[in-house]
Amino acid sequence: MEIEAQCRGFLSDRALTPPADGTRRRHRRFFLSRVFWCFIWQVLQPRTSCRAVVRQVQAFCETDQQHFDESTSAYCQARGRLPLCCLEQALTESAQAADRRAMNGVPGWSRPIKVVDASSVRLPDTAANRKLYPYPTGQRPGCGFPVMQLCGLYSLASGAVLATAQSPWSTHEMRLFKDAYSGPNRTLKPGSKRTPNPG
Repeated sequence: MEIEAQCRGFLSDRALTPPADGTRRRHRRFFLSRVFWCFIWQVLQPRTSCRAVVRQVQAFCETDQQHFDESTSAYCQARGRLPLCCLEQALTESAQAADRRAMNGVPGWSRPIKVVDASSVRLPDTAANRKLYPYPTGQRPGCGFPVMQLCGLYSLASGAVLATAQSPWSTHEMRLFKDAYSGPNRTLKPGSKRTPNPG
């Protein structure tokens, strides 16, 4: 797909490699890297249906004489199997790439500047979601939605999401902020400075 050709260089092979979990994986038409780029393309096209995604893949594969019907079942199932670790790795690597490019175009900045923001989203009312993200206070059982609170750490130069954290709605935003910046990638580091642009 065209989006893969344009953006593939920002990700390492590690980001789109299936995790070594011991599971035997069959070769599929919708393999991991293809599903990833299909999903990204779908997100970037407002109100795009899964059928439109499948038709894009059909057109792309015609040059290889691969033919399959327009059923969306295989794509939807494959999208649901996207490993979280691959999505997290892709987020980290793409944000780092965007930040490197943006910082070279911001004159006068000697340090990377980051901003933080928090929000909340309603989730589907399933038993699994209710267990992790309970109803807000005052909602009757079955009359509301589980609520997840989100916190994001962003680069001011590029706007890229550098780190995220999520919790039940009752968690204080400062606690979420701590979880976001103290994760394994350590997006806030003391003494970090902008690398001068050699050009």
